[in-house]
Amino acid sequence: MVTNEDCNNMKSMVIKKILTLLLCSVTALSVVAETKTVQRSSKKAPEWVGNVADGYLIVSVRSKNLAEAQDDALRKIRESIISAVAANVTIKERSASSEIYHNGDIESVDKFTKETAVNAANLPYLKDITLSKAEDVYWEKKVDKATKEEFYDYAVKYPFSSSERRKLVREFEELDAKNEAELNQLEEGFASVASSAAISESIGKLEALQKYFFDDIRASKVKSLQQRYKELPKEVTAYGEFVAPGVLVCGLQLNGNRFSVPSIRNIKTNCARIVSTIPDEGQFRIEFDYADCLPDEVNTIMLEFAFNNRRLNHTFHLAEMYNKDKEIAKPFSVIPQGKIFLTADSASVEKRTVTDIHILMTVNNKGGHEFGVKSIEMNVPEMQGELVVDNVDSVFSTAGQVTINILAKGQFRIAEKRSSSVNFINGAITIVNPTNEKLERLRFTLPYSANWNK
Repeated sequence: MVTNEDCNNMKSMVIKKILTLLLCSVTALSVVAETKTVQRSSKKAPEWVGNVADGYLIVSVRSKNLAEAQDDALRKIRESIISAVAANVTIKERSASSEIYHNGDIESVDKFTKETAVNAANLPYLKDITLSKAEDVYWEKKVDKATKEEFYDYAVKYPFSSSERRKLVREFEELDAKNEAELNQLEEGFASVASSAAISESIGKLEALQKYFFDDIRASKVKSLQQRYKELPKEVTAYGEFVAPGVLVCGLQLNGNRFSVPSIRNIKTNCARIVSTIPDEGQFRIEFDYADCLPDEVNTIMLEFAFNNRRLNHTFHLAEMYNKDKEIAKPFSVIPQGKIFLTADSASVEKRTVTDIHILMTVNNKGGHEFGVKSIEMNVPEMQGELVVDNVDSVFSTAGQVTINILAKGQFRIAEKRSSSVNFINGAITIVNPTNEKLERLRFTLPYSANWNK
């Protein structure tokens, strides 16, 4: 049963609501009264302003000046199209975490659209959106009476039919699927990268995808994957093996798999002479001459690789080569050196002759191989003719300094040595190379002394 008191209370509430509405109306009128339209694009505002038109986007903005109003209107058109297109594809579901929740309710998907509008401008179908395609534009220049501040109310009627929206949705879905497939492919291929070129190519593709993906989830995935690709070169290591004397096969590896680079940036060695560097199925075959490398010394080949903003250095020790085959791996190298001593058993000053000359000379057997001496020939300054000793047939096996003593039998004529004469002997010694059983003729120019000149 409703009492008089209840009726009075209800009346009081109605009166309060009416007064509130009137107050709001008066306030609204007073706000309107505070602005004044000083200029407009046409005498009368078109009917579409502030309304909905089938097949069109109607957008309105308020800006400080006309140029800013045009930019704001164009941005709002793009945002509207993004909302119309992107809201109808699966990207909306993948980006659900970007929706804004407030007091248990979803505030708006439009907020997501606006926040991502700048990145979304890279989408192909947004490139052709310009105000020149608008069917109609209307604007009013207004002044705030109290502050004298000027601003523009700018409205655009932009064609956007249902068929065009469906077309854009289809194109967007195709493009989105293509780019996501490429992202998945780059993610799957990360574990099997096999070259520096593949790293560069993958980073380039991810940079393009970074510009495309405007949703937080996939954009974050692209950024993370791109960083992982950039870190890959740090995990690359070098390897190599001496497969034969004077042959090093080497390369790079990543996660146990061969990793190819275009070339070796630099090769240094303290004793060997690099003959050739040949790329071979992602590896390198380095051939070198190690005749001047002594097995008892620290001999190295140092490689420098440069790839994907990283430099990798690795040193190979020739001791590894010697240890594989202690005989064959050592180079054969015999070098005449030091001073030659000529000692005659007898000499006749009157006849200017000497008899039975002992030739004492030193060679450096750097490789330590056993070798044989077949003959020696020398041009001694004060002797007439060449001093030749054939069929020596001596064998030497000592490594390092080896003294060779050869007897030249017979009588030899000599001239008086002049003070201006050179104190060097030019000659050659013929030895047998045991590694190939060939004769090698070693030329020399060495200082000498003779007992008949004393």
